Amino acid sequence: MVAEDRISALPDEVIQAILACLPTTAAAARTSVLSRRWRGLWKCVPELSFHVEPKAPPGAFSSTADAVDAYSASAELNRLTLDVDPSTPVPRIAHWLHFASLRLAGAQGISTGHKIRRLIELPVNERATRIELARINFQLRLGAGAFTSLRALRINGGKFVHGDVGHLVSTQCPRLRELEMSNVGGVVAAGHISISSTSLQRLVFRRISGISKKDRIVVAAPSLYYLALENCGDRSAAATIVAPMLADLIWNHSYDPSRHSIKDADRQIYRLAVTCRSNTALFQRFDAVDKMSLHLSMLPKSLCSHCCKCLEPGSWKTDGITLDSLEELEITSFTGAEDDTEFLKLLFGCKIKLRRMAIHTRKDVSLSREAQKHLWDLARPHCIVLEFETTQFHR
Repeated sequence: MVAEDRISALPDEVIQAILACLPTTAAAARTSVLSRRWRGLWKCVPELSFHVEPKAPPGAFSSTADAVDAYSASAELNRLTLDVDPSTPVPRIAHWLHFASLRLAGAQGISTGHKIRRLIELPVNERATRIELARINFQLRLGAGAFTSLRALRINGGKFVHGDVGHLVSTQCPRLRELEMSNVGGVVAAGHISISSTSLQRLVFRRISGISKKDRIVVAAPSLYYLALENCGDRSAAATIVAPMLADLIWNHSYDPSRHSIKDADRQIYRLAVTCRSNTALFQRFDAVDKMSLHLSMLPKSLCSHCCKCLEPGSWKTDGITLDSLEELEITSFTGAEDDTEFLKLLFGCKIKLRRMAIHTRKDVSLSREAQKHLWDLARPHCIVLEFETTQFHR
């Protein structure tokens, strides 16, 4: 007795939603062999995912063009994801990009492998809402025209990006809310990156190469609430940020008031994450911070001589710092060394009352119960709860 095929009795839209959950569109296309009912249903799946190869394997589409042509002209494409083989010819990649510019009304993701020296243009897509490019090591040129529906643009790993990104955001993406660029190069135009956008809310510049000390970063974004500027070229490059709504700031850059400024932002900020390269002028820029993350890079002991002034008792003074609003504190990469303990003593010498304190040790360090108890004795007058990875002390 043949069991009833209840899945095939489902509406086309439901089956297509199921097919969209498969890892690749090729897998969805292979379901056509199940029955006549399933034949061609994949052609209307709203999400496509392909591994683009130099040559199609046996039994697959004979060419990229065949896959494009097979897709229904009436289907609404909401997502297109391409994993491009490193040795794929440029025309095959360009063909997919052209297809996306014509048919896609949603999110587009492209990732490649090794370097492709040829120049490829990213065509304008007026209906794309999100574009994510990963490991784009071919020479990418940003197309002219308007990405009128684009809300988010992420480029992660593109050493040969060509084009003025500032001009792209300022004039070609009127609705862009999120811009993230990590591990990219070639985006500096005429010695500066200049962005002016009324829609931009989140901006991340991380490890952008090619920015020299003479260059300038300029951002004017009245809706910007999140900014991350991390390890971008020469970190002393001038920067001017105009962001009255700024609430979340990650700053791994120099801050010299004569060359760097954060304008119009409130003097109270929700979160501030900085490194030791950021000098005290940045702290003086804000009067109140709800959540602070401070990254300190400690010099190896071998670089500090026995008679170094930093070891003198006078170097371990806080000048009566008041931290009476601080409620929670987390310390990472703790080793239990003498310097770490001295830092805690220095901290507890301030006016401080903590609700919770967490100490996370370095992976190769394990604090004994006695060491944890000693730290709790130091913290107890100033802290209600002290947490370690496996132990918790309460007052």
